[in-house]
Amino acid sequence: MRQLEGITATPLQKFTTRTDEGDMININLRYMPTIQRWFMDLQYKDFVLNGYKIYVSDNILWTFRNILPFGIVVTCKEFEPFLVDDFSSGRVKLYLLDHDEVTRLETIYTQAK
Repeated sequence: MRQLEGITATPLQKFTTRTDEGDMININLRYMPTIQRWFMDLQYKDFVLNGYKIYVSDNILWTFRNILPFGIVVTCKEFEPFLVDDFSSGRVKLYLLDHDEVTRLETIYTQAK
């Protein structure tokens, strides 16, 4: 699990990170002040995800675990992300999960049922 760093309090940001295999992941973060929410656009190879709400989760990309070889964890010290400076203040953090970590989470979820 690797923290995605360098996220600022700017309401619109674009950055690129890489999977452990070296494939590029393009991420756009967008803060909507009228509804106090962060949203994410993500592109990985031919996969495109637009306007996905960022919320506290072990893997916000869980729905796409059979398509994507990675996941994203969202942690928060208190409530859901709702402030423009949530990431820059350190209150909210994003982490990139590799394929093995996503698989381990799936095993944990399956055993819990």
